[in-house]
Amino acid sequence: MEQQSIRSSGQAQPGGPPQMSEARFRAIIDGFSDPILILDRYDTIRYVNAAGLSAFGYTLVHLISQPFDELVHPEDRPAVLDALESPRTIRRFEHRLLTFDGTAEIVETSANPLSDPSGEHITILHVRVITERKRAEEMLRISEARYRQLVEHSHDLVQSITPDGRFLFVNRIWLETLEYCEADLPNLTLWDIIHPDSLIECRRHFTALWAGQEVGILRPILRTRCGATVEVEGVVVLQEGEGD
Repeated sequence: MEQQSIRSSGQAQPGGPPQMSEARFRAIIDGFSDPILILDRYDTIRYVNAAGLSAFGYTLVHLISQPFDELVHPEDRPAVLDALESPRTIRRFEHRLLTFDGTAEIVETSANPLSDPSGEHITILHVRVITERKRAEEMLRISEARYRQLVEHSHDLVQSITPDGRFLFVNRIWLETLEYCEADLPNLTLWDIIHPDSLIECRRHFTALWAGQEVGILRPILRTRCGATVEVEGVVVLQEGEGD
């Protein structure tokens, strides 16, 4: 495993740059806004910066000389220990850490092996609390799933497309009405299903929409897979990031 060094108190190594003293190194990590922990070769906690104490509610007395894995949620311990033993220079992994009051915070940890001033191997853990981000992602996933379920059971034709007309999503009634199946969609664009008589009107409508102009109700004629025509009317809504 590649080791970096914080080995001496400012004296230059022959042929190399001066190394950082432990006091100077600790002063730097105490200025970090994210939690930083120092582990010894046995993954025992040797130091925690102020941000780490604040984030998890501990004092140094609680943490110094404690095995790091005791802070890890029991279900995550095997994976975390495996990650710490990985031969890679820097390891990144997500897991849960237990706070002083017993609650669990979701964190993203980067582990970097170094050498302390005495030459002992240590590991620096840079911990970022991502609990709120994960909760927001989960709420978004649930919201999207509920929306998709609602759309899937709608009696209206619903589609989501990219600016170049590729389909991202269509609902069940869309497939049934236009006589397509899911397997057809990768090779199909919006312009393939619009009748030639409506093509110019639709292109103008979408161009105006993507230019930020207000547009009204669109009443195009669509073509089914078998060539039959279907007259529809609807509202086109711009959804940032995915198209329509």
